[in-house]
Amino acid sequence: MKILSSISMIALGVTLIGCGSGGGGGGSSASNPPSQVPTKTEPQLPTTPPTSQVESEWKAKIREAKLIRIDHETLRLSDDVAFPSQIFNMADEKLGKLEQELGRNWVLKAYNLPYSAVGYVLPADVSTDEYGRVIDSRANNYMAEVVGARTEILPKGSAYYEGVSFGANSEGKLKLSINFSDKTISGSVTDRKLLSTKEALADISLKEANISAVGEHHFSGVAESQGIQGSYYGSFFGPNAEEVGGIIRDDAGNKYEGFSGTK
Repeated sequence: MKILSSISMIALGVTLIGCGSGGGGGGSSASNPPSQVPTKTEPQLPTTPPTSQVESEWKAKIREAKLIRIDHETLRLSDDVAFPSQIFNMADEKLGKLEQELGRNWVLKAYNLPYSAVGYVLPADVSTDEYGRVIDSRANNYMAEVVGARTEILPKGSAYYEGVSFGANSEGKLKLSINFSDKTISGSVTDRKLLSTKEALADISLKEANISAVGEHHFSGVAESQGIQGSYYGSFFGPNAEEVGGIIRDDAGNKYEGFSGTK
């Protein structure tokens, strides 16, 4: 997978209240080397209500941190057509994969965990290139965000996280190794494929990066696939860093995939 070049940006009025950050993007197509073939094993998806699995004192924090607002005043589909205002609280949604119709053929797609969620908003029939990147004039600035109740005090020792990654038309398996004592993180996204055709995509290496308890994100580093470098960033969620969530960007700085995992 070669993640290259950006497409023009159009304002998308989506505000996330919590630990997420703004922005979005797609990328234009480019020739890539052959990719690896993924295994057929699929990640197990939880289905129980989010707040039933968290400590009671964190329930209020979660409800405040997992709120998504869609503002019809700033999101306009055309000069005279505005998007309907909507509010979603991911604390009320089922765990695992989620797809919610927003109207006007747009959808919210997310992966929801008890303390955090990763998701995006884009047309239901969005057009993508052969690597899963958005090439649709209706969604040049599709949203990909992380929200949740962020870990306030990072733990000590080491931890291993597994989970999923997904974009507009791609998905894979996340693996992260964390050394909280040394404050380092590294990992990979493997077994990647296109959702539309099941065609294999190349793995992404998440290079070793530093962890910090302060700042907008707990970590940020270099994401590399077959010699092409992009970036990744994210945070830990829950009282004891039970979860991790973040975003992978291509080498043009456009958001490409979100990732979510648990210990």
